[in-house]
Amino acid sequence: AKDRRYGFPSTRSPISPGSDSTRNETLTSSMLSDSGRTSSPLPAKSDHVLVRKSQRHVGGVYGIGLKVDKMAPHVVQRVSGLKDEDGLAINRKVRIGDVLDAVEGRRIKQGGWNAIEELIFGPLDSTVALTFAPQDRSARYTVNVKRHVPIRVWDEQHNWLELREELKGQDLLAESDIVEELEGVRFSVTDKTGKTLDLLKDNKHHNCCLGLVLAAEMNDTGMEPQQIYAIIPGSPAWMSGNLQSGDYVEAVDGVKADANNIMKLVEGSDIIGSTCSLTLSRDQKTFHVELYRSLVSTVENVETVFNLLEQIDRQIEEEEPHHALLQTSQQLSKLICDWECNRCEKERVLAKRLQTVQQGIVEKVDKAEGMLHAMEDSGTLMRKIRDLQMQVDSSEAERDEALRRVNELHRTQPLTTPSSTTPRNDLQKEVDLLKEKNAQLQKNLTDADEANLNLRKEISRLKKEKGDDGLTSRSFE
Repeated sequence: AKDRRYGFPSTRSPISPGSDSTRNETLTSSMLSDSGRTSSPLPAKSDHVLVRKSQRHVGGVYGIGLKVDKMAPHVVQRVSGLKDEDGLAINRKVRIGDVLDAVEGRRIKQGGWNAIEELIFGPLDSTVALTFAPQDRSARYTVNVKRHVPIRVWDEQHNWLELREELKGQDLLAESDIVEELEGVRFSVTDKTGKTLDLLKDNKHHNCCLGLVLAAEMNDTGMEPQQIYAIIPGSPAWMSGNLQSGDYVEAVDGVKADANNIMKLVEGSDIIGSTCSLTLSRDQKTFHVELYRSLVSTVENVETVFNLLEQIDRQIEEEEPHHALLQTSQQLSKLICDWECNRCEKERVLAKRLQTVQQGIVEKVDKAEGMLHAMEDSGTLMRKIRDLQMQVDSSEAERDEALRRVNELHRTQPLTTPSSTTPRNDLQKEVDLLKEKNAQLQKNLTDADEANLNLRKEISRLKKEKGDDGLTSRSFE
């Protein structure tokens, strides 16, 4: 029961993939996935502009093929099936007896077991960095391994909406209320200043903490305000494994700390999951630690529980130093600490995911609003038609005048008459010029007719989408 298996093949066979072909189908809110969970309903089709799509997909959680002790220190018991990023076997790079020290750069000495599992397990073919401490106490080493051993596998159906094929690349109409709807989406994840909301807080006035108790918060400690008085078990500061009582905080996020600003600097952004870089000194040596902020109310509750357990331990020791309840109390303290470590790690991961999702939503809303363009109203279109009609009338008048002059020249100055007072060459040049101008005017008329037709189509579409709005048959003509 002490050891835990990381990604050895399960007795349950993986679910075979379903069809990978994408298809159109009608989905309802009551549709259940193969895992029994209700899938989210898709919005109704909008005038057949959108079409529903679905595709079968195999999802799962995968391990790496490594067996270590469940209890700290996490000693490697068995190595089987480790692979690198390219899928090559690397079993010899990890030695039995070495201690798993960190996952993705995070020390796991003080972490809860479930939190360690969540760090190691992940999607198929993704990689995870493991750091080991050799049993001969030589330098630590890091190995990047691929997740490929199935832990849990399931079959699921992906659903989405897509623009109909014949409408792709075309300009579409949208109701003006779409801006209000988009802004509603924005303010579901941001405040009025545009900053993303801290969705993990109970309310805006709850502060965050690092799990440190500074001397500045206590009375008559005999310490400098910037010194660490205590570390709350299970907190982010506890999980770092690098801090202890008496450490002196030199700077926070690069800003020099003093008695007046230390509390404000540690509070920082006051956002759950945000990071805080501490520069500390101990025994005249400087070192750096990066922590993340956790919800202060939960951390303080854990602190209260540990204070009560310490009182119980003292009472038991005074009455009977070797009483069995003393060992039970210590085991309970260890269990609570592991639970709190697990909670803090989950909180950190969830905060990071939420922040990524919120930023993605804001970017999508900005992009969608940037794709909105004002459409010309019916009055503007009618003015364009009138201007175009005036150009058509002018071109027709010029064409008629050119034809009249050509006919008049043929009639009064025949080109075959030798006694003509106008030289033949000059007459021919004028006729050619008039013909060329006539051809150009004819082309202008053709272009004007085509533009007129396009504008009439646009008005017809407007009448169909929004009603007449004054574009009656009489005003149209």
